[in-house]
Amino acid sequence: AGAHAYCVDDCVEGEPRLPRSEVLERLVHADALLLPLYPEDPHHIPMRFFEFVGSGRPLLGIGSPAVPAGRFIQEYQLGVVCESTSDLVAFLNELLTGPRPTDLPEEKRAIFEAATGQPELRRLIEETVVAQGPRG
Repeated sequence: AGAHAYCVDDCVEGEPRLPRSEVLERLVHADALLLPLYPEDPHHIPMRFFEFVGSGRPLLGIGSPAVPAGRFIQEYQLGVVCESTSDLVAFLNELLTGPRPTDLPEEKRAIFEAATGQPELRRLIEETVVAQGPRG
């Protein structure tokens, strides 16, 4: 109903609650994965971020590029961050009219995988915590 109200129902597919294994399988087949970036929680890196990167599909961060996930998307070229409605519309138009974006390179994905990227990931998280300063 919400997608219809905004005239994007032909671009959006709604699904009932799915088992996690099925969700992960579907991520691989997406053109891009939308990740909300909430500035009111500047220290949060959602688990969804790691699942999205692991899927190999480009991320579309929507919101603040200053939050950790937004910085990682930009720094590691995992996709794009759209701060404004016009940026988001331009990206979505390109997505709808252009070729399917390519998968993320394995070396970029590996940084965020626990087994191979743990030292680098720990360094990134520690840098993020230091950069953000104490919570207050």
